[in-house]
Amino acid sequence: MNGKTTYHQQVSYCGKQRCRKCREGIGHGPYWYAYSTENGRTTRTYIGKNLPPGLQVLLESPSPPDNLEPVALRIRTLGQFQLERQSNQEWQTVTDAVWQHQRVRALLACLLSNPGRKLGREQVMDALWPDADIETASSRLDRTVYSLRQLLEPALSRPASSHLLRMEREGLLLAEQSQIWVDADAFEALLNQARTTGDPGSREKLLEEASVLYGG
Repeated sequence: MNGKTTYHQQVSYCGKQRCRKCREGIGHGPYWYAYSTENGRTTRTYIGKNLPPGLQVLLESPSPPDNLEPVALRIRTLGQFQLERQSNQEWQTVTDAVWQHQRVRALLACLLSNPGRKLGREQVMDALWPDADIETASSRLDRTVYSLRQLLEPALSRPASSHLLRMEREGLLLAEQSQIWVDADAFEALLNQARTTGDPGSREKLLEEASVLYGG
């Protein structure tokens, strides 16, 4: 639904290996966030530990809105290129053999670096296999997509049913930030919020969070 905004308290995780709170699943906060939906895309905006006076919100739920699925994966690009999954309330770096395949990592990187996290098949084939003929490149892309889907959702019995990496109109679409969290996108969002907020306390908190991400 366009124009819908809800407010929720959430614990945040900096992801730093030395952070005891994150390592033990405690996290930081909780902090208030606003979830806004516009044209089918949901964005999260940091508010702070306290809500502005007089703001009418739903206080019952500390979790994200019902129309959001929990974050399935975390990807770190500010430094080493890492994929993380949650296990027993702890985020662990993926070391699967598939992750070591150059083309699988390259496909994921291409999608992450493109606006909207989507690319046409021909764009991907030109980027990853520029010297191959169309038939060969198409076959290689299909195999690479299959491998990446297995990596993103190893529990799927049918990788083609993946909701994190979908095929739409001869294009590939990777799930958005609410499902696949990327540190670079979170870093940019925090900086943008810091620039626009008029509250010095909120600005300081936002910049601190951004600094942790960049230094992580």
